[in-house]
Amino acid sequence: MKYYRLLTSLPPLPETVAPLPIGLSEILAEVRADVEGRDARLMSALLWLIDTANAERMFLGQDVFDPRGMLTREQLENRRDLPDFIEDFLAGEDSGLKPQASVERLWTMCFEAMVDVAEQHGSDFLREYALMEIGIRNALARVRAEESGHEGEVPQILGGEGADAYSALVMRAMEARDPAERAKRLDSEKISYIKELEGIDPFSADALMAYVATALILDQWKKEELSPDKLLEVFG
Repeated sequence: MKYYRLLTSLPPLPETVAPLPIGLSEILAEVRADVEGRDARLMSALLWLIDTANAERMFLGQDVFDPRGMLTREQLENRRDLPDFIEDFLAGEDSGLKPQASVERLWTMCFEAMVDVAEQHGSDFLREYALMEIGIRNALARVRAEESGHEGEVPQILGGEGADAYSALVMRAMEARDPAERAKRLDSEKISYIKELEGIDPFSADALMAYVATALILDQWKKEELSPDKLLEVFG
């Protein structure tokens, strides 16, 4: 399906890492009103990143909820109409794993589910985006473990796939002394990669997903942005 009207009505995104021109909630409302079928399922899977972070915080007992995802706080708390992987994770939360190991398991399940949806619906964009997120998170975890002298205790998603491919990218970002500048460099690299994935058709489903994926990154840089340390967290 082509999204001529939607992608021409949405505001252009900044060329650099900067705040969005309108609120992310407005963007997502327009997108959700237009997509359906296959594309709606792919978009939901993309937003699982937010839902998974919310599930992680709930599991860790943190009273913080990000409303930008597909799930409401009530759905998570009451365990109603959840994606299978979140339902399975919460059902096994008393498995005896340490909190860090449980968090790794949750994110592994999230990315496995995203890749499954991408392959079921033939979305190269979602598959490659998920693999990018896995690789960057694993590479960042390795760098931070090395800096802290805990190389033998590196948390990895899906066994660490992709970390080597993204190590140079992460190292370039970590060259900045200021944590906020590190986060900005890393986000800039991610946005550049997303642009490569969207393809040549500016009105395709992939172009729409690239728009939303970029908007999710830029939304962190709004005026009331998260702290720099939060922006560089690996899991959540």
